[in-house]
Amino acid sequence: MADPNVVNPQITDAVTQTTVKVLAESPSTALGVVYQLLSQSVGLAMQNSTSHQQSMQQVSTATTTAAVQQILFAGSRFQAIPPAAPPPPPAPPTPPAPPPAVVPIPVAGSTPGSSPQPSSPNSQPSSPSSQPSTSTPSSPSSQPSSPSSQPSTPTPSSPSSQPSSPSAGTK
Repeated sequence: MADPNVVNPQITDAVTQTTVKVLAESPSTALGVVYQLLSQSVGLAMQNSTSHQQSMQQVSTATTTAAVQQILFAGSRFQAIPPAAPPPPPAPPTPPAPPPAVVPIPVAGSTPGSSPQPSSPNSQPSSPSSQPSTSTPSSPSSQPSSPSSQPSTPTPSSPSSQPSSPSAGTK
């Protein structure tokens, strides 16, 4: 009978040759796959660049058309309408009117040492010792509205802000 551990030499030779063939072809097969992937990638990149170039050409054409249209429209607009005259220069500002000068009215019957009672809110005491030597407005409402117009004569402030006795004005 035949030996069970013995394999036909033709079978072992066929298996060995097949294994050697696969191992021998693997580098070339791998490089073939790499070359195919590389060529496909380069082909897609070329298609994308061509598509991008076509899109940019469309944008360029649209931009050129819009620019030419604006030039033609602007040219027809300037030819049809004559230029307008420039506006007149503004009038020079008028200087503000000076405030009216206020002259203190002496009150009859007052003595230099007594405190006179004013008969009206605009009247001033006639005593020289009860009036301050320089007139400075003490309330913001009595100042002129324009900062550039300063009165040349002293302006009196309200009677309530004036000292009522000679000793109140001097210290």
